[in-house]
Amino acid sequence: MNRIDRLFAAGMTVSALLASPTLAQAQSVGAAQSFAIIGGQSVTAAAGATQSLINGDVGVSPGTSITGFPANATTVPPYSTHANDGAAVNAQAATLALYNSLVALGPGTAIGDELSNQILGPGTYSIGAANIAANGNLTLSGAGLYIFKVASSLVANVGSRVTLIGVDPCQVYWQVTSAATLNGVNFAGNVVAQSAVTVGSSAAVAGRTLTTSAGSVTLAGSNVIGGCSTAPAVPPPAPAAADLIPVKSHSGNFTVGTNGTYTIAVSNIGGTATAGTYTINDTLPTGLTFVSASGTGWTCSATGQAVTCTNSTAIAAGASGPSISLVVTPGAAAVPAVTNTAIISGGGDSVTSNNTTADVTIVSPLAVPAPPAVTDLVITKSHPGAFIAGANGTYVIGVNNIGGAASAGTFTVVDTLPTGLTFISGTGTGWSCSGSGSTVTCTNTTPIAATSSAGNITLVVGIEPTTAASVTNVATIAGGGDTVLTNNSVSDVTAVSPPPVPTLTEWAMFALVGLLAIAGFVALSRRRNAGAV
Repeated sequence: MNRIDRLFAAGMTVSALLASPTLAQAQSVGAAQSFAIIGGQSVTAAAGATQSLINGDVGVSPGTSITGFPANATTVPPYSTHANDGAAVNAQAATLALYNSLVALGPGTAIGDELSNQILGPGTYSIGAANIAANGNLTLSGAGLYIFKVASSLVANVGSRVTLIGVDPCQVYWQVTSAATLNGVNFAGNVVAQSAVTVGSSAAVAGRTLTTSAGSVTLAGSNVIGGCSTAPAVPPPAPAAADLIPVKSHSGNFTVGTNGTYTIAVSNIGGTATAGTYTINDTLPTGLTFVSASGTGWTCSATGQAVTCTNSTAIAAGASGPSISLVVTPGAAAVPAVTNTAIISGGGDSVTSNNTTADVTIVSPLAVPAPPAVTDLVITKSHPGAFIAGANGTYVIGVNNIGGAASAGTFTVVDTLPTGLTFISGTGTGWSCSGSGSTVTCTNTTPIAATSSAGNITLVVGIEPTTAASVTNVATIAGGGDTVLTNNSVSDVTAVSPPPVPTLTEWAMFALVGLLAIAGFVALSRRRNAGAV
């Protein structure tokens, strides 16, 4: 996962990234290379069911507040926290340079705000307010660079996922103008936001969460973040006695059902050779099944998830011993990511604070087969705002081509409005909409490329005062050469709130009381006059 080299010191990074940015430059994180989290004002880790694990440095600058470490969250060695020190200052400068370089790239391909059910290939995309609906899935397919330029906010709702097919998450960038809220099961890429990044409970991020100087990063708890960081090589002075350290790594993403291999290396950074037997204990996380473990001089066995390897071959001072190749089979429970930890002991080791190594591993679901070479149009519908009786409401209708061939000819969306809703307008790039009674018809002739989307339809409806408390709006898609007709309908259950009860202002109440008093006085006067007569 650690494939992006450290490039320059912070000053060099800023000047390079700000001058005539290119796609290649947009990939550079410069002095932020070792960081998984950078905040401007604060970094906060709340308590969760388990301790959050950060596979990279955590820093804040110009602010100094880092809270919840190590009680609620911990960094994987050799990474650590940096509160406005030299490393954090340089990383913040590199983050700003990265953000500015992504902005300076200019607009990309415009796509709809709703990213659920979309399948996208490498490229640069422009989005208004990016959203992945609850339990929705965004699929990125194909090796290459992905840049998402988000004009306002980015929200990945609870249960949402980002599925990668042959994609390096370190080559995915999200430039967010305001705040990013990542509440899904997993998210992928380098998120660079101006105001804030919030990671929801139990959410995993394969990449980085970065903000510029005004922003803050908040972890709700039980999070796993990282996978793209590379620690600078700064060897500590060797102790006089043996000092064994393990380093665990793997190449590429794991895939469910396909064997993956970890490499566990053992080095002696101490001043004397090892003595006696040393042992590696690796407890495989849920979702990984042991297949084999081997290495020159190593004797390995497994009981359930516990893997044990021993070796008695002496490792000289400053040298490395033979590595262990640990082969596992990932299951569905390992998606989207697992953290595999190994511990070394024995051999006369004199320093125990560096005996643990952890490797955050991205696990992809079973590879999705290439879509058939036919057109397959699907339709989505949502209502972003509340519906109130007597007012107007808005639906957003999206059309996606999940097939392997572009659409051909006219395709038509028909929306039959339920009782209580009336057509006001329907607009969208390339769409021509009209209404007849309760039937709304929108047509488009612009071809939709394979695994791509048409522009959204914004459908505005009037809500009658007598509309039921819940209505179901159904829309269908037809035409365009669509050959799969089983997924051409979508419904949206819409709650309708009653109109607000009118209330009197304070001055209106005073006026009403005054009128009542005058009316009472006039009535009393008439009675007195009648009595006098």
